[in-house]
Amino acid sequence: SQPQPLHYLFYNSSYTARHIDLPSYSSAEILPVLFHSSAGNILITVIYRPGSDPATSMFIKEFADLTERLATFAVPLVIVGDLNLHLDDCTRPHVPEFHSLLADFDLIQHVSGPTHKHGHTLDVVITQADTSATIVVNPPAFSDHSLIESTLIMDCQPSSIKTTVTKRKWTQI
Repeated sequence: SQPQPLHYLFYNSSYTARHIDLPSYSSAEILPVLFHSSAGNILITVIYRPGSDPATSMFIKEFADLTERLATFAVPLVIVGDLNLHLDDCTRPHVPEFHSLLADFDLIQHVSGPTHKHGHTLDVVITQADTSATIVVNPPAFSDHSLIESTLIMDCQPSSIKTTVTKRKWTQI
């Protein structure tokens, strides 16, 4: 039997965290967690696609399914992790499809520039397009990947929508 992957997500104790049950994907490991605080809710999903195998169309298909499922939560969404996909090289297989998929869901990949010691962008911070992000990519130190620091500004509060309804009695129609 294969060992179960270990997933860790460290967070401030002012948040309440709940793991979201989603299908198991064969092309990547995921850890989706819904966070709640007095400021609102946010869905953070950590994703890791093992780099020992080249990306396949199955990864794109499963990432599309994952993104569609995450979008149903109607809360701010953040996807972070290591895709081991050379996102900086649009001539590579499946990279244009990945970028197109993000556009289809109105998502932005905020990390630009190399995140790996060999000069490629493999790691992501993905949010909805209306999220403001400041990203700092530190050079690799303890790993062959960079440490990515991100500051995200988003509206975690549900928007209140006012609706005015004008009606008449049936007898007056």
